[in-house]
Amino acid sequence: MKIQLCLVVILLGVSLKSSDATITTRVCEHRGLYLRCPYGRQIDIEYALYGRTQHGICGGPVRTIDCRSGSSLYRVRSYCQGRHSCSVRASNGVFGDPCYGTFKYLEVKYSCVSHYTNPRNVLACEHQTAQLVCPWGRKIFVAATTYGRSQARHVCGGPVRTTRCRSSSSWTQVSARCHGRRTCSVRASNSVFGDPCYGTFKYLDVQYFCLPCKYS
Repeated sequence: MKIQLCLVVILLGVSLKSSDATITTRVCEHRGLYLRCPYGRQIDIEYALYGRTQHGICGGPVRTIDCRSGSSLYRVRSYCQGRHSCSVRASNGVFGDPCYGTFKYLEVKYSCVSHYTNPRNVLACEHQTAQLVCPWGRKIFVAATTYGRSQARHVCGGPVRTTRCRSSSSWTQVSARCHGRRTCSVRASNSVFGDPCYGTFKYLDVQYFCLPCKYS
């Protein structure tokens, strides 16, 4: 019965995805890239590149075309995934500098989809475990995560030295454990995410979608 349900979702999803054409857009270094979907649809980032893999794009000095920021997809998704519109600046300040002396660009492929439901949220205080669960026939898609602290003591209590605290590996670690699964668990601990703010009691806050199984 579970397999049949998943197959039904896939068959229904084929007609949905066929209308979600992939859009490719690009902007040169130091400029902002603006993504937008029609009303009622949301951005689904499929690919992102900050760096350079071709000649003849954007001009400027080119020392290499083997250049790609390892944070390209993560950064663009953190700004844009699941939103109606967003903007991302093509800069070393956002992505780091993957090839010094080469003029870079930001290239993004995305589609405008209507399959998102309302996001789910789960919060686990430090040393606790976050449980992400989707119903049968749907899989987890991690939209946004924070391990650290951005709010005062009313969330999870404990000592708070700063509320400007976020592990840079938050999304990567949660996605590696949960993306494409129906259920997963992630421990809110420094051993998983590192310690982004020594002396502050932290928490793990995860926003995720339960998508039809074909999107996992």
